[in-house]
Amino acid sequence: MNILFSFISMTTVANIYYCQPLTLVFTKEFHTEESVVSTIPTLAQAGYAVGLLFITPLGDLVRRRSLLLAVLALSTLLTVGLTLSPSITALKTLMFLLGAVSVTPQIIMPL
Repeated sequence: MNILFSFISMTTVANIYYCQPLTLVFTKEFHTEESVVSTIPTLAQAGYAVGLLFITPLGDLVRRRSLLLAVLALSTLLTVGLTLSPSITALKTLMFLLGAVSVTPQIIMPL
């Protein structure tokens, strides 16, 4: 069970960092400047902070299992949405939201 928890935690938190080596690809794909694309990793981290502030405390109010399933489902849907994003604005928005729902380790293993 610990191996499963480790795998879930690793993959969801890694979602925040996958965009960093892809910034040059985003620049070419969306025909934009590097300064515009360089905000994507920052938005992912900001979303993670928002998730820590607002989603993690929900683990004390609702059942953790249902919260965990909802967060993982949202994470999956947002990841699919990232692959289909038509514009840089949509990509930034989805990356922020993906960062917000990447708080799975804090829901699985509370302090």
